[in-house]
Amino acid sequence: MKYLPTPFKKLMGIPCKVSRATLSYFEDEFDLFRRDLEEHFGVAITPEALDQSIRLYNRSRELLEQLYELRKADPPPITGAEVIEVIRAGWIMPREQYNPLLEALLQEVTSKPDRLAGSDSYRLLVYGSELDEPDYLKVIEDLGGMVVADDLCTGSRYFTLPVEEDGNPLRALAIRYLTRPFCARMHPTSERVERLQQLARDFQVEGVIHETIKFCDINVGNYPITKAGLDELGLPSLCLEREYIMAGAGQMKTRVGAFLESLEGRRG
Repeated sequence: MKYLPTPFKKLMGIPCKVSRATLSYFEDEFDLFRRDLEEHFGVAITPEALDQSIRLYNRSRELLEQLYELRKADPPPITGAEVIEVIRAGWIMPREQYNPLLEALLQEVTSKPDRLAGSDSYRLLVYGSELDEPDYLKVIEDLGGMVVADDLCTGSRYFTLPVEEDGNPLRALAIRYLTRPFCARMHPTSERVERLQQLARDFQVEGVIHETIKFCDINVGNYPITKAGLDELGLPSLCLEREYIMAGAGQMKTRVGAFLESLEGRRG
């Protein structure tokens, strides 16, 4: 594998649990990151500028939260694949442009609550590895599923929990990034299980899909624990291993199709 050189590199150590010590450590990491950016790019990153940026990003989080809330409806007014597209757009667009477009999207979606009316799709929750490929969810939805909720770092965990807007901005950033909903690398795992259970209740899901990128040992090893938590609710779950790209879609369709057929039996 060939690594291309980049003008600026910065590796940050991210703790795997939340404590007073790890929060202080992570705040120091943010401060070092700030100083390295200032030195390399010849800019000044002031607390006032950080506060302004935090407010801007918090507005995005607020709007995305509203979008996700709409998915509690039956049927939801927007598909899971479309939502991932919306989130991906925010990674590359300036927030000054992104937020007004999000506001316009919310108005459009709420004005057409029956856009997907007539669909008898199965309400699904998807969680697991990083997933930035909308086509992956589109395959699931084309087969008769409807992804109404997720617990993904490229989905709901991306925007859940705003950054505190009062006080030390670096401390506030450290707190937000360590205390937002846990992914598989964070401890204790019980917090993640409880979140999945709550999402399943809130969005009235009928089945759960755990997707994991091949060789992602953390998510594979985490699955038996989260599955046990879903079993407590009587929720059927499917574990799918995948490539980073959309390879092996045929096998995926076969397994998802069989899973959805099992949900049909439960409905009956």
